Amino acid sequence: MLTAALQPHNRTLPCAGASPLLANATSSASVLLYATKKCKAAPFEVLLRHEGSTEWTALSQWATKLPLEVGSLRCRLGCYLRLHSLDATAFAARLRSINHNATFYEKALNTSIMSDETIRLVTPMPEVLAPHPPATRLELMLRPPLPEPHQIQGSQWGTALAHTLYSPHFQLRAQRVRCPEVSSTGAFVQLDILPDDIYAYVSGPDTEEVLLELALRASMLNVSGHRIDARFGLWRQAVDGTKIHGAVVQKKLWPRQHSEDASSTAVAAAQAAAAKAPLRRDGDDDDDDGLDGDDERTYDTLDENELSQVLDEELYVEDDRSEPVLKGIVLFLSAIMVAAGCRQGFLSWRRTWRPLKAFGATPAVARAYDESDPPSPVGSGSSYPWDVREPRVFRKMDFAASANGSSMGWDPFSRLGYSMSL
Repeated sequence: MLTAALQPHNRTLPCAGASPLLANATSSASVLLYATKKCKAAPFEVLLRHEGSTEWTALSQWATKLPLEVGSLRCRLGCYLRLHSLDATAFAARLRSINHNATFYEKALNTSIMSDETIRLVTPMPEVLAPHPPATRLELMLRPPLPEPHQIQGSQWGTALAHTLYSPHFQLRAQRVRCPEVSSTGAFVQLDILPDDIYAYVSGPDTEEVLLELALRASMLNVSGHRIDARFGLWRQAVDGTKIHGAVVQKKLWPRQHSEDASSTAVAAAQAAAAKAPLRRDGDDDDDDGLDGDDERTYDTLDENELSQVLDEELYVEDDRSEPVLKGIVLFLSAIMVAAGCRQGFLSWRRTWRPLKAFGATPAVARAYDESDPPSPVGSGSSYPWDVREPRVFRKMDFAASANGSSMGWDPFSRLGYSMSL
């Protein structure tokens, strides 16, 4: 009797009701959630509220226990997090996205539980800013986490990933995959996919082709003993736009569901999950593995062909933005080049026609002399065909054009040993 009376007071609460809920930033885009007390494993989702907003948004990442590292989270101005339990239907929809079997459905709760919100959390600025297109930055979670030193291990893992994706028809060089940051836990990794070098002997795949190949093979990749966690997925990081570069929106590359766009808020996520209740089809087996015979493919997640088609439409988008600043710079540089050409032509005219005109040369003779371009007198140090400052050389300039205008009667270079024939 005494044990039964004390049992309600000593029972362990689900992790979704953790109080207080603590949070620490582990990188520029990840946060670690944990509780001081032991909690019962039960599925929950993470809700986010930015500073100055009253709306809570449900993140796609979910878990069953704490601690949990939440990725793809940038809170430069501050944000708050809290946990919300998932019922059986919502949990089934989340499980189908990563192809877990149905034996875990019984862990879901029938009642809605929500934790206290965390204190104001601010994530630091990254040491290396995200690159602009055509380069892109990816975010992913690794299971198991990378060992220490995390940054060196992350760079080595990125190189190993490039070697894994490399093939004779997909020549992805290791220099194009860089690891700018790894979280303090070693689980959250950011990768920069750079465009191919224009001086490469063999052209490699475009950045969009690399993202597509990585998304299609993410579920099967095992690089150096580490796999990509499907509960977090593979994300393209958002990049703020500039006057020259357009903004890049955050996008989940893998895994993708048919109802992905409907779960942007907590309420919408619950409604979408309720609409996706498991249905029994003809041919279903009666075991409890949640699978239909030998077919382990889920029906809410996009298959390889569907995912390839969706990403083709979303990644290969032509940039039709109007760039007035860039166009203005091009026009300004073009005007400078035209002005420089006009100045050069004027100086060439001044260097040839003006001295000849001063001594009475006709335009025909000036043009013929300009085309011949004879050498200057030795030691004169002048850019003119002859130095007008040398009176002992030119006592009198008396040009006499011949009948056909092809030669001059008097050669001013005869005394200097030159022969100028037009």
